[in-house]
Amino acid sequence: MGLNIGKTDFNLNVNKGLMNIAPFTTTVNQGTLNFAADANFRGTPPMFRMPKPTKILDQIQIDRETTDALLVYVNPLFANALNVSGTLNFDCEKMVIPLDSGYQNEIGVIGTMAIDNMRLGGSSLLGQLIQLTGSSSNPLITVQPTRFVLANGVLSYEDMQMNLDDKAINFSGRIGLDKSMKMTVTLPWERNNQRVRLPLKGTIDRPEIDMGQLLQDQLQQELQKQLEKGLKDIFK
Repeated sequence: MGLNIGKTDFNLNVNKGLMNIAPFTTTVNQGTLNFAADANFRGTPPMFRMPKPTKILDQIQIDRETTDALLVYVNPLFANALNVSGTLNFDCEKMVIPLDSGYQNEIGVIGTMAIDNMRLGGSSLLGQLIQLTGSSSNPLITVQPTRFVLANGVLSYEDMQMNLDDKAINFSGRIGLDKSMKMTVTLPWERNNQRVRLPLKGTIDRPEIDMGQLLQDQLQQELQKQLEKGLKDIFK
């Protein structure tokens, strides 16, 4: 998962099918991991739970392994990314994980993540955004704090703002653990006094900005202009 956890001592208690991991703190990826958990092995499936809201990850360094294992399920910008660097923070409100296979849709996570000083290469979606926004070829990226919910096999959020240098890009939508997605991206420039919002198509492995709606709107506007011009010529 790209998490290199340092030497750790923690207290673990198991009694009648119930397990408790007492709160502990250790190092991970040059940052801090704070964790505690309970597990119930008496149910089907056995469930692993975080007992209370916790800042689990504090200033940890991300890399390609972290991106491939975790972040690609948060935003398709991370798909096939290379040379990844940045600092991740994750505050978790709720975490429930089944300990048996075959229960993927039972995973439940609610939390807020943010990434500072991020750079990455190889992302096809980032390349598309750079072309559309006129950003530098290797922008410094900031992911603003974003609250998300993972439930029933789908991760969703209302607004994930990424700043590419000084240009704000906003994502919203749903990403499935099966790598499906239904998302939109809002660009930093405006048409008709509103920021341009476009759908993403494909999967999280091969995301693509759907320019069809933008081209259709442009065509409709051009036809409207020509119609208005024609009417003006008639009534001169």
